[in-house]
Amino acid sequence: MKKVLFLGGVCSILLTLTFVSCKKEVVPKKEVLGESEKQEMTSDGRMLIFNSSSTYESLVSNPDEKAQKEFLMKISKMSYTTYGKKIEKEKSIDLIDDEYFSTIINEDGIVQIGDYLYRINAVSEKVFVLPASHISEYSDLVCENKANKNIRQFSTGDCVIELAESGDAGQKSLFCGEDGCGSDVQNTLGFSYAGFIGAGKVRYLSLGVYFCLKAEAESNSNYVRIYLNIENAWDKVKCGATHGATSYPWYQNNSTYSVQQEFRKYYGIQPLNGMHMKARVRCEIPTTVGYETVFTNWGEIRANSPY
Repeated sequence: MKKVLFLGGVCSILLTLTFVSCKKEVVPKKEVLGESEKQEMTSDGRMLIFNSSSTYESLVSNPDEKAQKEFLMKISKMSYTTYGKKIEKEKSIDLIDDEYFSTIINEDGIVQIGDYLYRINAVSEKVFVLPASHISEYSDLVCENKANKNIRQFSTGDCVIELAESGDAGQKSLFCGEDGCGSDVQNTLGFSYAGFIGAGKVRYLSLGVYFCLKAEAESNSNYVRIYLNIENAWDKVKCGATHGATSYPWYQNNSTYSVQQEFRKYYGIQPLNGMHMKARVRCEIPTTVGYETVFTNWGEIRANSPY
C-alpha cells in the first residue's frame, strides 16, 4: 500500500498545464538545430521533436548543471512557442514551475518523442498520446478529443513513454507490481524578516513523461544569502534502481548571492516507487553589523520510504 506523508509547512497539490482552447490546424515549416544535431532534436516551428525516446531520456535523466544549460541554450534558438514563453508573455502564474520541462513542451503542453505526440494535462492527471503519423489530427490532441480512436489516454503517474511504445518495456510497466508515488505533491516553507521575504519547497513532480524530486529556495533580494539544508534525500525508481540517501548541511547550486537555489535528487522518465525529501532554508540577511541568520521550518515529503 502506497503511503504519502507531508510533514511541516503547508501541503498543496499543484495543478498544472491548463489549456482550454483548441487551435486551428497549421502545418509549420520544419527547422533543425544544426547539421550535427538534426537527427536528435528538431522543431517544426510548432513543437520540439526528439527523434527517439532514448534521445529524450538522455537529456532529461539527471542532467548536470552544464548539460542542462547547454540544452536550454539550444532550445532558445528554436522558433516554436514554449509553455514558459507563453506564461511570460501572458504574465500569468507558472503552474508548472519547472524551467526545464516548461521549455520542452510547447504552448499546448505537447512534445513529440519518437513516433508519438504527448499532451500533458496535470489538472486531470492525464497524458494523451497521438501517433506522429496522424499529426494532421493535432487539433484533436489539443482538445483531448476522446472520440478520436487514434488518441490514447494514460495517467501522469505511469511511465507513459513505455506504455505508448509498448513492446517488452511497455509490458513491464503494465504488470509491474510496485506502486508509484502519485501525482504532483509538494510541501512549502518560508520566512519574512525585516522586509526580506523568502520561500522554498520540497517537491515530487509527476507528469507521465517527466518526473523529478527536488528542493528549491528563493528570496526577494540578492543581498540575502540563501542555502538549502538537505537531510536524507532518497529515491527508488518504480521497478528499478534505488539511489541512496544524500545529505548536505548548506547546499548552493548557484552563486552565493543568487536569489534562487535548487537541489535536484532525481530527474527522469520513470516514475518513482519510493522517495524522501526533507529540507529547510537558511537565510543570512544583511544588517548594519553583519548578517542575521534566519531559518525556515522543515519541509518533508515521503512515500514508501525507510526515512
